[in-house]
Amino acid sequence: MTEHDDGLERWGGHLVDPDVYELDTPRDNHNKREVLQVTYTLSPEPIRNWLVAANKYDYLGFDTEARPQTIRGAPRNPTALLQLARPDGAVLLLNWDQLSVSAQDRIGGPLSALLANPHILKLGSASRQDFREVVDDWDLDIDSTAKHQPCGCVDIATLARADASRFVSVDNSTPVVGKDGVPRVPVIKCGLAALADRYLDGVKLEKSVARADWAQPFPMSDDMIAYAALDAWAGCRVFEAMCEGMDSRSLRYRLREQGVSNWRM
Repeated sequence: MTEHDDGLERWGGHLVDPDVYELDTPRDNHNKREVLQVTYTLSPEPIRNWLVAANKYDYLGFDTEARPQTIRGAPRNPTALLQLARPDGAVLLLNWDQLSVSAQDRIGGPLSALLANPHILKLGSASRQDFREVVDDWDLDIDSTAKHQPCGCVDIATLARADASRFVSVDNSTPVVGKDGVPRVPVIKCGLAALADRYLDGVKLEKSVARADWAQPFPMSDDMIAYAALDAWAGCRVFEAMCEGMDSRSLRYRLREQGVSNWRM
């Protein structure tokens, strides 16, 4: 990995080898945090090893980034970065278009197989749309039928809306009423930052670089690396917290609503 700026210092980050560094997550309300192992490299072997190891897990945090489109009505920009997070705290940041052709050939098979596996949940906001876009943009070897199937993609925002009653306490005798006098259902924010705050005991996700140029040449700034890694990690941990508060029957029902019926629980 080439030399980075000093942005990772405020995240407790430091390199542990040329392709991996450790990154502290934000502290929660109990002053607890995790240490993530983030793989960010253009070398194919560490990426391939990460992908192969991910197959033993039943779910992964999943997110993508693209260069923001600044022209109204113009087509979206292609996926620039894929972020995957394993339950063991290992995160992969992948810049596909910046890999050599030989590196793409080396990891294309394991990446396609992992993403298409319906038994491994891909957890994130709008994950199904992100899945289709990354498959198309990177021309991954996933057949057209699988591309339009859920393939284990789960939108955690949709799960959170179904789970909203855990975080709303309203006296039936005093319903929430709008300015027009019509009773309202309390609004529950379901963006990833709001979900992390709610489910992860007050964890605050940094969003200042959300609209950065994600297609810039490797390597990204340290703030971008931290942002990308933490978004994938948060998707994984929010889902775990949701599962703790749902019985297995309810969870199966909510997953089936998103087309996921064969997940190993």
